[in-house]
Amino acid sequence: MFEELEKIELAEEVFGTDFPVDLTEGLTVNNPHEVVDYFVLHLKGWGPNPVAADFLKQLATKRNRPALAQGLHDSWRREQIAAVIQEIFNIGDRSAGGALQFRLENHAARSLAVALLLRVSTMTIP
Repeated sequence: MFEELEKIELAEEVFGTDFPVDLTEGLTVNNPHEVVDYFVLHLKGWGPNPVAADFLKQLATKRNRPALAQGLHDSWRREQIAAVIQEIFNIGDRSAGGALQFRLENHAARSLAVALLLRVSTMTIP
């Protein structure tokens, strides 16, 4: 369960938006098309953020698909969204990936730092 939450948090960081809770069930039954369709619709007109650009570059190298790393300053493309969902949730290509592990470790460190900053910023000073 904790691993799935980490994956959802990573997807949220990569896409720069909240991951809809009702779509997580679709992933558990191996139906990623609905998730991809959701993000294609909701990310229309938005391009990959720096985290996503880094992730897509790593993914393009890992999968030998340079097209994934092209147009990183343009709007998200369906193939990019699908590749990210497949990688993070290990759908399609069932091999666990080094890029995913690397990103999860970095994500965990950033999440801890953000949580600590939020805690400090909400403290009242007497």
